[in-house]
Formats: sequence, structure tokens, C-alpha cells
Amino acid sequence: MIAARKLLSGRKFLFPDYSIAVISALILLLSYLYDYPEILTKRPQGPHQWRQTDCLAFTASYYHNEAKFFQPRIYNLLNDNKGETAAEFPVLYYLIAQLWKIFGKHEWIFRLLNYGFTFLALIAMLKWFEKILKDSFWSIWSVLLLFTSVLYVYYTLNFLPNIPAFDLVLIGWYFFYCYKNDRKDYHLYLSIFLFLVAGLLKISSAISFVALSIIFLMDWTGLSILSTKEKIFPRPLKFVIPAMLALASWLAWYLYALFYNKTGNSGTMLLGIWPIWVLDREEIRNIIEAIRVLWFEDFYYPVTQFMLILMFAGIMVMIRKTRLSLGSITVLLGFGFLSYIILWFYALQYNDYYFIDLLILSVFVLLTFFDAVMQYKIGQILLNSYLIRAIALLLLVLNINHTTQRMKVRYEGWLNNLHKNELYGYEDIEPYLDSLGISRDQKIISANDPTDNASLYLMDRKGWSKYETNMKDSLKIVQRIQQGAGWLTLSHDFEGPEYSHWNYFIKEQVGQHRNLKIYRLGLPDENQP
Repeated sequence: MIAARKLLSGRKFLFPDYSIAVISALILLLSYLYDYPEILTKRPQGPHQWRQTDCLAFTASYYHNEAKFFQPRIYNLLNDNKGETAAEFPVLYYLIAQLWKIFGKHEWIFRLLNYGFTFLALIAMLKWFEKILKDSFWSIWSVLLLFTSVLYVYYTLNFLPNIPAFDLVLIGWYFFYCYKNDRKDYHLYLSIFLFLVAGLLKISSAISFVALSIIFLMDWTGLSILSTKEKIFPRPLKFVIPAMLALASWLAWYLYALFYNKTGNSGTMLLGIWPIWVLDREEIRNIIEAIRVLWFEDFYYPVTQFMLILMFAGIMVMIRKTRLSLGSITVLLGFGFLSYIILWFYALQYNDYYFIDLLILSVFVLLTFFDAVMQYKIGQILLNSYLIRAIALLLLVLNINHTTQRMKVRYEGWLNNLHKNELYGYEDIEPYLDSLGISRDQKIISANDPTDNASLYLMDRKGWSKYETNMKDSLKIVQRIQQGAGWLTLSHDFEGPEYSHWNYFIKEQVGQHRNLKIYRLGLPDENQP
């Protein structure tokens, strides 16, 4: 009995004056364990190298002054011979391009900026949790647990806008709860502004803004089920006006992007939804199987995923014990989670980064669960006990080890690692192309590359890939040559009679670099005597 009391004894740890220093040191330590120093200088590779190089292609086009801000371009010239296409608001790409102009074209600058967003977001999350829980141990533990999500860790040191969008949402929630506590209007405005920018970077991150808007409507109409009697928004216009500006900004950009794509290439980027109801049962089963096999272990360590589900169930039981609107927002985000899965279900088969926005639910589940448990005397005793904290630390270590191993798989053993299987020869080919006299203003056909930009960006040469150019169609090849394609790169030779027409277009092999052969192209009539 005495031993049990000792195990359950303990006290609350709150040290806000130096918790930032503690979490900063731990984030840097985990970054080292995740091999961030080595990854920082790697070329784009691993899962979804496709989308990584799309982002870099936008950025490089701005860097070379080949695109105007509102006329973004990629390296695949597509049908208009310009490569004009748009997706998310390009402010991040434009900013990186300006940094490249100052410090040189270094991809690590892009990676480091994304890392900076995450670093700031995790610190904001810590202070947010501390404000509510009044416990530094569980606040730090929750922050570190988020930083063991393989998806979050992998894409943090990467090139996609999903991470900055998610991080801005995290910071936005921190400022909303600052407003909730001190009623300073600038905190509310700053929160909505951060949600606005996040939505421009990735509209799917607006799940949080939708949840907040519903909370506003509940509060304004008096239909609120929140446990607080005081209105969250005593002056509705202070929310309505900036919220309408956010909605107008999103609508304006995405309507413009749709128009821009239709007038150019009909777009290569997804600007709509891929809902579950357009699929048949077999397709749905295949996607579920792909998620289970490819992505399930990359949300969190599997045991942690089940723990979060149990926590969510516990929140439903203790819903009236939650404070500060946490319970309502968590429930709304749960509905948002399900709606998101339904609306973008098809995209989840191959695009793991679509899950990043859904991590916000895990953040709220942790915060709301701990807040609710602390409303009970027995809950306080359990959370303050050394035994429970020891178990929590063990779980955290297991998560860290799991993430470390999964990061190695993603960079070294990924079964769909196109970079290592096909495109590795492109990562250092630029000087060799220069030596052959193939300058960056000359156009290349990268015939084996199924992505729209990967090999072209790595070469820093514009042209066409296998994406939206049928290499089996001789008329399409004639069109590309007429549009200026003078060179061909192959990671493996053409096989099959359906490629026989290439014998008329290939003039001579001019070089070979690693696994790549390089040929000069021309129209068939050039061979006529």
C-alpha cells in the first residue's frame, strides 16, 4: 500500500520561465536523431519527390525571372510551351526565390525555412498548452509527441507548403487562446490572419478556421454548448470582418488559379476534390489497403494512434468537464477529419502529405483530454504521479525510435523511391550538360520520367517529360521538337515496337552520365539526302 502511494505520489511541474529553453534543446536533439543535418543538403528525393520538385520548379522559375508573381510556371512546358500553371498561393516560392538571389540557389534554404516554421510552431504549442494545463511536463511531452509523427518529421525538412500551413494554424490557435484569456483584439486579428495565410498556402488547412467559425456562430446565436457563461466574441464584428476578408482572399486566389490554368495548360495541379463517392468498391478497397500498407505507421507509432483514439472517446465521456471551448472544437475537428477523408479520399492512396492537416486533431485531443482529466481529483493525482509520467516517457522513447527507423526507410529503402531507381543520375548532371554545350535555355525531353518536373528540375532545364506527353505518339514527339526540344535523356532504353518511331528522331548519342544516356534530336526529314 505504501509502495503504491509512493508510485502515485508526485507534484505538478510548471516552469514557464525556462520551458522554452528545454523544448528548444529537445527539438534540436530529436532533429539530430532524425538525421536532419545530413538530410539538409540532400536533393529532393524519397516519398513524393514528384510534389517536392513541383514546388522547387515554381521557386526556380521565380529565381530565374522566368515567371511573374501572379503567373507561376513549372519546368514542364506542357502544351502552351510556357509551363504556366498554378496551385497554392505562391508567396512562399517567391520568398525563397528572393533568398536564393541574395544567398545563392541552395535547396537547403528552402528546407531550413520550413524547419523554422516548425520550430516556432512547436514553441507556440508549448506556451499554449502551458497556459491551459498549467503543467510544463505534459506540455513538453505533448509537443515532443507531435514531433514524432513521421509525416510531420519527414515533411518538416522538405519543400511542400503543407508544413508551413499546418504550423501557421498551430500558431494561430495559440493566439486565439491568448485572445480568449486577455480579450486583446490584436490577438484575434493575428490568429485569423495566420489562418488566412495558411489557407492560401494549402486550403485544406482551413479545417481549423471552419471549426472556429462554427464556434463563433454558436457563441453569437446563443446555441453554444460551451461550459463558459461569458461570450467568447462579445463584439461579433471584430470576428466577422477579418473572417470575411479571409474567405474573400481564398475565393479570389483559387478562382484566379482555376481561370489561369484553364487559359494555359488546363492545370497540372489539383484544385478541387477527389471524393469517395466517385469511386467503385474495388477502388475504395485498394485505397484502404494502400493506406494500411504504406501510410498507417507514419501518423504516429501504432500504439500511440490507438491511445489517441481512446483519448478521443474519453473526451466524449468527459465533454462537460472540458473548458475554454476545447471540447466543442475537438468534436468539430473530429467531424472535419471525417469530412476531409471523404472529400479527398482518392488522393490518400499515393499522397501521404494530404494527412498533414489532419494532425491538428491529435493536438486538440491531447490538450482537451489532459484538461478534462485535470478537472477530477483522481485525474490530477494520476497525471502528477511518477509512474504515469514514467510510462509516458517510455511511450515517447518508443515513438522517437519508431520515427527514426521510418525516416531511414523513407530515404534509404522506400519501395517507390523513384530517385534511387530511375532519377539518381539527374541530381548532379548540370555541369555535364554544360560541358556538352546544352545550356539551360535549350529544351529537353526526359522520356522515362513519369513526373511532371522531377528530372527537368534536377537538370535545371525546361522541356517535357513522360507526364502529359505520350512517348508512343509520333505526332506528339514531332510537336515537341517543333516547340524546341533538341535533346533527349533516357534512364533506360525504349523497349517494344510502339517506340520504333524514335529511330527517326534520334540523331546521335552525345554523352552518358551515370545511368543516363543523352541524345540529339531532330525531325525525320533532316535525314533525307
